[in-house]
Amino acid sequence: MNPDIERLLELQIVIQASGPQTPARTNREKELREAVQPSLLSYFDRQLKGRGRAVAKVEHGVCGACHMRLPLSVNAALAREDNVVLCETCGCYLLISTQEDEERRQAFQSRRLERIRRSARVIRA
Repeated sequence: MNPDIERLLELQIVIQASGPQTPARTNREKELREAVQPSLLSYFDRQLKGRGRAVAKVEHGVCGACHMRLPLSVNAALAREDNVVLCETCGCYLLISTQEDEERRQAFQSRRLERIRRSARVIRA
């Protein structure tokens, strides 16, 4: 998972939190904004202002913001460590949940090992 996208999700939660604006909340928002790349932050601000949501978690291959199933290419891009991936439908930054990320990595490894075994059988024959 990309640490900048994780920070943006936390920033989105801080910004959208109900209740009075406290100094601690303001300081946390400032810290998070300073820790994120400016290019990601500017898109985040535009998306949050326009759509009310800029980061969405992906669960079972579905965007948490627009609830549309993501193409396999997007799911594959999410499996890579430092990719910044946008939902093709709503434009939110996508963040895969930790548990699903681990399950996806294990499935990828098992499919990879199976392909290696199959190719080894073909070579021997």
